[in-house]
Amino acid sequence: MIFCFIIFIAIVLSCCKQEEDFLAEPPVPMKTITQTCGEDTITCDIPKDWKVLSCTETGITIMPSEISGNDYTLQDTISISRYDFNQEENEAIVLLLKGQPESFQTYLEQLMKVAGSGYSVSNFLFSFDKLESRTLAKVQFDMVVPKKEFVVYPYIEYYFDDIPYAVIGIQNDSFPISTDVLVSWIVRSINLT
Repeated sequence: MIFCFIIFIAIVLSCCKQEEDFLAEPPVPMKTITQTCGEDTITCDIPKDWKVLSCTETGITIMPSEISGNDYTLQDTISISRYDFNQEENEAIVLLLKGQPESFQTYLEQLMKVAGSGYSVSNFLFSFDKLESRTLAKVQFDMVVPKKEFVVYPYIEYYFDDIPYAVIGIQNDSFPISTDVLVSWIVRSINLT
């Protein structure tokens, strides 16, 4: 009986180790890009078949290479955005990184009021992730946009505690990999010089 239990534990640990090894590899082939945007030079990994759509002082926007020119939507992009240009946003994010997500949620709700009637935020989730020497505030929420029918955009955002940047994506079922996994892999590779 003890022998069977030991074998069972060994199999479970072996499966866990294989899962960790799988998670240690990027989910799609990646390439490293380096872009100078304003004062900062950003280096990160993006999917091999993606391109840089824009690089400005506010950050980088990337999207799949197969999408051309003006045929993209916000859901087709992932942004690496500088957030310290706006004092209200910066203050909300500083509090978020201190473990006070209510301030950030309130900031989002105020943005929706400015956007117009019917815009709202729902399903707000917050957590901290540790990545080597960095702490990341992870925020997920649904932005509801009024049209003929209400459209829901599921956002995922990571805010860094050591650089004034965030990686922002919207769930997109047309990507071969889920946006939340892709965003988390981009987050792991970001360096700023």
